[in-house]
Amino acid sequence: MAYNAGHPVDERVCHALARSGALEQLKFVKANVSDLLWSHKLTDVAAEHGHLATLQWLHETGVPLRTSASHVAAESGHVHVLTWLVAKRVYDSEIYIHAAAGGNVKILAWLRDHPDKRLWRLRLSSTAITKAAEKGHRDAVRWLIEHRFKTSDDSAVTAAAEAGNADLVRWLVERSFPTDWLTCEAAARNGDLDLIQWLREHGAELDEGVCTGAASGGHLHVLKFARENGCSWRGSACEGAAAGGHLQVLQWIHANGGPWDARTFTAAAQRGDVGMMQYLLQQDCKWSVKTCAAAAGGGHLHALQWLRERGCPWDARTVTAAAASGHLEIIRWARNTGCRWGTASISAATRNKHEQVATWMLQNGCTFDEATVSAAIAVNATDFMRLMRLSEGVVFISDKMIEAARNTCRPSTIPFLEEWKRRWSHLLPPPDVALAPEEETASLDQLQMN
Repeated sequence: MAYNAGHPVDERVCHALARSGALEQLKFVKANVSDLLWSHKLTDVAAEHGHLATLQWLHETGVPLRTSASHVAAESGHVHVLTWLVAKRVYDSEIYIHAAAGGNVKILAWLRDHPDKRLWRLRLSSTAITKAAEKGHRDAVRWLIEHRFKTSDDSAVTAAAEAGNADLVRWLVERSFPTDWLTCEAAARNGDLDLIQWLREHGAELDEGVCTGAASGGHLHVLKFARENGCSWRGSACEGAAAGGHLQVLQWIHANGGPWDARTFTAAAQRGDVGMMQYLLQQDCKWSVKTCAAAAGGGHLHALQWLRERGCPWDARTVTAAAASGHLEIIRWARNTGCRWGTASISAATRNKHEQVATWMLQNGCTFDEATVSAAIAVNATDFMRLMRLSEGVVFISDKMIEAARNTCRPSTIPFLEEWKRRWSHLLPPPDVALAPEEETASLDQLQMN
């Protein structure tokens, strides 16, 4: 696909033009390149960067306009764009959350003063205070509190604790914002023992979450404090230590009677931490088929080989995990070593936009199904769809798939899918005929053989 002396044009070029507000160039592309996907992502990009004229032109030419456009405009602080979007009723309650995420008190005040009362009422279902606290915008938090945005769904204290903002945590608690069971866990994960003690003095209860958080963050001093003050623990503490690569903490937990299970081994495999896995094996920690899958999904071929050499079981989920993350080298090794795969494997590669991996799998005999085609439609993988169409596999293309493609794929994909649908439609039973389960299985088996 090209224009003007061979310069390639695809959706990425259109996004770059929308991002910079290059309206005349976009008009030229629209007039000269027919087979492009003009999706709501373009209107979102124009709104995010404050290019109202570009946004209006895209809308006038039929490009979809979704509430996500108002979200990005609010977060970026573009009042002129919001004015136009709100006039078209292109917004929902998340508009407040995104304004809060950007710390944009000016936008929040504009929304409050807008004559559309429906817009103001939406604040009652918003968790904007939590988002502002998460981002550390104290001025926005203060404004939201003053204007009655506090709701029962707000978890602002925990959000501030997760962000490591101890001052904001204290400020919120002093204004009667409640803690929850995750607040102290978040503080423990950040290793903030002073904050944990302060929260305890102000009514927060310490529980097993403190041990889990401290272990996940590798903070042994916090973990010891929690245990000395009566906190219980579960297998999640060992799992958290393993996931964070904190061998010393893991060893201390185990030496002091902390429980573990196969999830601990799997967490170490996800990191590709052979040294930790060696310790776990020596201590008779269990593993499972998910352990190999975790190593594969993390892209750690050496860890997967180590596990297999010592007898760790695997199944098709190992290939599926590698496919989902795009690790072709691992898939090749696993297949050459006898690991199974299935339709879920190739669908995972497709869904996560690893088209090269999915193509290799298809060319090497991996079967696909309707879910694979739907995944390809969702990510606009037209070339891969054409490869599937040319293969021997039987899939039934539904009207729902074609309708979905109208929103995610280039225009030329629609007639291609309609033809694919016609290819196998004669093999489907009449709509008023319901097959018994065993007949349905037999029919599908026969189709695959033909």
